[in-house]
Amino acid sequence: MKSPSALAVLVAACTASAGSYLNQASAVLTVRSVLNGAAPVGVVVRVEGRCLGYGPPFLTVAPPRTRSDWQLGTDSVAVYVTGALPGACHPALGSSRIDTIIARVSVDTLRLGEQPPIVRWYLERVQL
Repeated sequence: MKSPSALAVLVAACTASAGSYLNQASAVLTVRSVLNGAAPVGVVVRVEGRCLGYGPPFLTVAPPRTRSDWQLGTDSVAVYVTGALPGACHPALGSSRIDTIIARVSVDTLRLGEQPPIVRWYLERVQL
């Protein structure tokens, strides 16, 4: 999985206000497109994927932000989501159906001991 450079993340964060929303007519994004930078950090988007619940990590690079974060996956990639599970998603088993959530694109950097920093992408569910 290719992550944007630190400069690209900084520029995106500076140009997108935390309250920005993509146009409601815009396409629903996949998890892969979000991780590839299709939406600037801080922008609220609609993302489609299958709820994987709280289960073991599914092709993620970094750990969750909180113990209650769950995973949304598509196209053999997943991202952690902070916020409520979709209604049909079982916390331990996930769901077989595809859901669309509304979430803010977020990123931070983890520094774990002497290891190189890890860029962690995640989604924060919002209610409109």
